Amino acid sequence: MGKKGSTKSVESQIWQWTETIKCTEITAKEVRTSYRLSLTSCKNCRKNCIGNPRCLDGLGESYWLNPGNTSSTDQNVLLKVEKENEAQRRQPGELVGLRNLGATCYVNTYLQLWFHNLDFRKALFQLNEPIDSNFHTSICGQLQLIFGLLQSGAQKCVDPSSFIECLGLATDLQQDAQEFSKLLLSVLETIPGLSGVIEDQFSGKYAYVTTCQSCKMVNKTPSRFYELDLNIQGHKDLKSCILEFLQQEHLKDENQYFCDNCQSKQNAVRQIVLQKLPKTLSIQLLRFVYDRASQRKHKLSTLLSFPDKLEFSSIIGADGVSSLENSDNIEYQLSAVLIHRGPSASSGHFIAHILDSESGNWYKFNDEVIVKMKGGKNLDLDSNKGEDDIWKSVSTELPAKRAKVSKGSQSSKDVYMLVYSQKFTVTDSNDLCVPSHIQTLVDSSNTEFETELSNGYSDAKKQLKQDQEQRKSVQQFLQLLNREDGVCEFVPTSLLKQLLNPNKPTEINRKDQNVLCVHGNLSLEKVSAMKYIPKAAADMLYSFCNNKGVVRISEDMMCRICVETRCLLLQAKAKLVADYALVQEVLKSIETKRLSSLDQCFYVGRHSLRKWRSAALKNILEKYKTAGKSKKEMGEASTSDHQTDALDSSESDEKFYLNRDIICDHGYLMMDMKLYQPVPLAIWEILQSYFPDGTPFLVQDSLPCAQCAAKIEEQERQLKTCKAKAQQQRAILSQLFSNKNRPTYENVFGAQSSTHCETELFFIISEEFLSDWREFVRCPERNQEVTTVKNEMFLCPHRKLLYDLGATLHFTYNNMKETKAPECVFLWEEEWKYIKTNFIVDYAISFCKTVTFPCKVVIEKMPNEPAVTNKLNKSASPVAKPVQETTQSKQDLSVLIQSNCTTVSSPPSKPQVTVTSFPDVCVDCMEGLAAEDQKKLCTYTNADVFVLKSTKTFKEMQDMHEDSIPSDGLLNVPLQNGQKRNVRSRRSTRGEKKLVNISSDLTLKELKVKIMMQYAVPPFDQNLWLNGKLLVNDDAAIGSLSITPGCTLTLVEDTPNLDENPIIFETTKPTELETGFKGNLSNLVRAAESSNQPSPNSTCSFLVDLADIQSMKQNLQELLTSFRSNKLQSFGENDTIQQMENIRTMQGRLARLHFGLDREVEYDGMEDSPSSLAMHDDNMTNLLSNLENLSTAIKSLKSQPSPQSKPELS
Repeated sequence: MGKKGSTKSVESQIWQWTETIKCTEITAKEVRTSYRLSLTSCKNCRKNCIGNPRCLDGLGESYWLNPGNTSSTDQNVLLKVEKENEAQRRQPGELVGLRNLGATCYVNTYLQLWFHNLDFRKALFQLNEPIDSNFHTSICGQLQLIFGLLQSGAQKCVDPSSFIECLGLATDLQQDAQEFSKLLLSVLETIPGLSGVIEDQFSGKYAYVTTCQSCKMVNKTPSRFYELDLNIQGHKDLKSCILEFLQQEHLKDENQYFCDNCQSKQNAVRQIVLQKLPKTLSIQLLRFVYDRASQRKHKLSTLLSFPDKLEFSSIIGADGVSSLENSDNIEYQLSAVLIHRGPSASSGHFIAHILDSESGNWYKFNDEVIVKMKGGKNLDLDSNKGEDDIWKSVSTELPAKRAKVSKGSQSSKDVYMLVYSQKFTVTDSNDLCVPSHIQTLVDSSNTEFETELSNGYSDAKKQLKQDQEQRKSVQQFLQLLNREDGVCEFVPTSLLKQLLNPNKPTEINRKDQNVLCVHGNLSLEKVSAMKYIPKAAADMLYSFCNNKGVVRISEDMMCRICVETRCLLLQAKAKLVADYALVQEVLKSIETKRLSSLDQCFYVGRHSLRKWRSAALKNILEKYKTAGKSKKEMGEASTSDHQTDALDSSESDEKFYLNRDIICDHGYLMMDMKLYQPVPLAIWEILQSYFPDGTPFLVQDSLPCAQCAAKIEEQERQLKTCKAKAQQQRAILSQLFSNKNRPTYENVFGAQSSTHCETELFFIISEEFLSDWREFVRCPERNQEVTTVKNEMFLCPHRKLLYDLGATLHFTYNNMKETKAPECVFLWEEEWKYIKTNFIVDYAISFCKTVTFPCKVVIEKMPNEPAVTNKLNKSASPVAKPVQETTQSKQDLSVLIQSNCTTVSSPPSKPQVTVTSFPDVCVDCMEGLAAEDQKKLCTYTNADVFVLKSTKTFKEMQDMHEDSIPSDGLLNVPLQNGQKRNVRSRRSTRGEKKLVNISSDLTLKELKVKIMMQYAVPPFDQNLWLNGKLLVNDDAAIGSLSITPGCTLTLVEDTPNLDENPIIFETTKPTELETGFKGNLSNLVRAAESSNQPSPNSTCSFLVDLADIQSMKQNLQELLTSFRSNKLQSFGENDTIQQMENIRTMQGRLARLHFGLDREVEYDGMEDSPSSLAMHDDNMTNLLSNLENLSTAIKSLKSQPSPQSKPELS
């Protein structure tokens, strides 16, 4: 009884009284029993009993009765709020962290690193960045605000969202930390107030020095750096990495250096010489290397040791020290270490270990978490303190034990960058005053933060007071709930649970309020969702909820009418069960013994005997569903359910009628006796009591329908006739039925003839007619007779042929591809004669083939006869009939004759075939249909187009345009020996590439951009051919150019020759260089670079001035010299890649000068590795030659007067 889910057992128990008590004898006791009030109250139920309205346990009262959930809990809540507030407040002298916005840990590490550089912070604070409408986009202003919050903020963690948004960085994408550092420093260096400190603190210089061994000429190429990029592969300590970076390299044999003084390749020595070291030296360790095999970056887990003090005098020696500008200060102290946690280059987490210059202690900066190193003075890079969340995400194991290193050194497998500072650099922290306008923003932020904490604490106290008052009220309610005397009411169980559960709202679910029956009382179906509680407890419950309009249900609202209706329903169901059992028992006895002919029996349909029980039950439910309702109540109840009832009635089966399944259309008994069986009178009376409108069929008086018998006899006669007709048609048209000896394409349109006649007729029928006719002949019992041949589908409105049926026959026979015409079949003349006689034909379509057999006649003079020519002109000639035309030449004489003359000695020539269709082909309609099909074919989306790059030149393509690839992209393979091939299965061509997701509204220019992604050929160098035609309109949609799905375009690349003609330039908009970073940071870099370009409003009509050309020539000459001396090997991989990027930029600028484009172009796909340097030697030499030609062209054009209009591109 106390178990949840025992509703069914409770239901059968409470309605057990209906078996002995009639509906008219129901008293108040039965009504209360029906509403389950006769059940006893449960005691100590763990789960509330759904079917018992008196069970009031397991509703959530245990929480309120537990003495532990009282004042101690309240005090814990306030203490918890105070601790959370204190955890967010910054303590005096405490360092502040930065919140990670998703994948911005690389930004946080560098912000902390630059913040702890006191000289840089001081210079930044001295900038005057006004707070105006552009402050949110000012990088320096936002950086000042971040530093001000880190220095004077009240929060323990600063949110860098405004700074990240100012840079335009994606918070969910982790960028390269080194690239971010270089780009931001390069932007800040352009600001006058920061350029000096950045150059002094972070910028250094070195030179590439190459010495020719023959003439001893020294070539120096200076370069600046923010970070020294050191290779760590094969090294165990930092000193060996630096020595490899500075070591000499001997260039000899095939790697000789081209000396400008000797004008030949000579042996040389190359090395990097340090010229100036910054006060803050950043050393980038190249842990991320590119693997060509996997085409991915991998992280090197090399264990590297590095000293706490770095003395360059012991590394580079006296000669190296003497070359430095600041040779007196070359001793450095380790001040910061950047760590990358994670197994790969594409994922992981950045952490900074920074030495605090004020306290002299080491701290670990892990975004929001800042941890002081053990003892403060000792750096422990392998400690995972404060990194529990990181190790769970990037590794399944804790870091290994720390490797043993010598005193004064550190080691790590994850170190990413080292920062060393000169010993003498000391800045007083008292001079680091936050600017007044920034301090105002910081003070405002601190005030808002304290207000937020104070409001949170006040809200917690207020909520706590409300909870205490609620607890007292609920405990009082529970006392009233357990009383068993007095007047009671029904309340929803869900309302009680919501009140007693403190984690849920106390609003009443409106669905639970639909508990009234159509008589306005409590519905019997809703009793299981109600509880029977004292009226005083109910009053208090509804006062807690403050729900207006809630219907309260007293114990007087138990509906007697519903109880009576339910009693009648249950008793009717019980009677139906008993009657069904009796009927089944009698039917089984009928099967075992035959009914006596004297018994009064009735025919009942077998389908009715299977379905009567379910139909009777449905009628009972429908009957007692509306029992006891008044007219007004029925109208109100049916209004809301009107649409649902209409839908149910339309979807349900038809109304059940007894014996409807054995009544024919004429209202009599059906002929098929298998559909019904005789039953005794007792069974018929039972069935008729449930279905009074059933039609009785007394066995002795009921005979099958005479009209149905006559109809069946007529159907059998017609079927016999159809079978005879089908057998006759199959015998006469046996070859057409079995598809043997059919007219082929050669029979109809070729010289081959099935007879010796010169004229032969063929006729057309549709494949649809033939298929239906074969089905009828094969099985006339199941298929309708075919009597009409419909050929109207092949005709146009002018009653001419709409399709080329000869081509349809050709493609169908060879199984080549589908045609738009309906499928057709050719008939022999004898077959058509039978079809025309025995079928109704709407239009006759015929093909008349005439074969003429010309022969070659040798003219000889016969004895005692005149010349043959004279004989041919005589009408009475017995040898040949007169002909209309003769042809004679010096070599031969061909005539059309009908003769058995023995003078015909040479074999006949090729027969002449003439095929005439009736009716004729309608050319206008056929062309219109073809145009409509072509329009549909050229309208598509998400299609595939193929491109094949040709090695031929533009001139060669013009000469062989007739051999271009078909527009449909299908390979027309010639058929041999009658072979059939489906050419729709497309074959791929070697070197062919597929473009996917192509739509017909795409322009040709946009298509060329997609082709550039596949073949790396710029759009202006692309010549696209289709069906021997050059596509030239770049603004046209490709659908209008007849580019269809699956077609193959031929790509011919244009290779311009810059030496043939002088180049004419036109004014174009300066383009922006693309960088790896997106957003405002890269925009500022591009803006700084573009500021050196000529103004668009300048009177000069050239894209780049002559001075720029000379500068490009000089820079490219230096790079060429450096590369020739640095082939195959390099000291620093990153520096080599940077030089390659410089060449790329100049190549793009050169391409823009020549072609007048808006975009940068890469020409040779340069590989980013030192081993690829040799292959670019000739390329750079060609670039220098092209620059010379450009200089000459610009000089000649500048000497001429400026044109009135833009010159055309040459």
